[in-house]
Amino acid sequence: MKRFILLFALLSAVSLSSFAQPASEGKFSLSAELGTGQLFGNSNLSPYGASYRGAYDKGFSGSIKAFWVPDDWLVGLKYNFFTASENYEAGGMGMLAEDVNLNYIAPQVGLRRMVAPRLCMEYTIGAGYMHYRAEGFANGKERPTYSTGFLGANMDLGFSYRLYKGFYLGVGASLTGGNSSSLTEKDGDLEREMDLEKWNRIRVLRADFHLSFKAVL
Repeated sequence: MKRFILLFALLSAVSLSSFAQPASEGKFSLSAELGTGQLFGNSNLSPYGASYRGAYDKGFSGSIKAFWVPDDWLVGLKYNFFTASENYEAGGMGMLAEDVNLNYIAPQVGLRRMVAPRLCMEYTIGAGYMHYRAEGFANGKERPTYSTGFLGANMDLGFSYRLYKGFYLGVGASLTGGNSSSLTEKDGDLEREMDLEKWNRIRVLRADFHLSFKAVL
């Protein structure tokens, strides 16, 4: 995964320094992205601690991006949804079936250029709010729900090919990260705040790979 991060950064630098020409189409773009998210490093999506962080390794990722495009710059907003479901043995509970959802929304800035007559490159970075929620079922009953919100950040790189005027089909990758040192546990009408030790923090380090559909207006 370290090789992927280095390759991602190198490709970004090369692309930014070797653009052929600025984009010349409309001033607004709207895109949808669908793909898979791969967790790596010391990611932990289990609310039961680092002992179970290996239970999660991948899931579904989808994003919607809206940009204003003044000249060759991008200024806009990204919303991403990631979901993963796993079954694993958890101490004192037996087999646990669990769903984890991450919602992320963040302002974005970046560059958009045409690297060939029909080939477009976009490079964006952003930071914003990430919301975590985990729901589980074990021993015939629902487990408490765990949730938290924290600061997240992303770096995206994508290439898209113009099929028709204003419509593009592409591929891309994104790195997303963030962590939280607390959780809110809700069990029926009871709710409590939990402080997490360093090892047991909810931690997101994720690489997304996607197909994109984009309209430039």
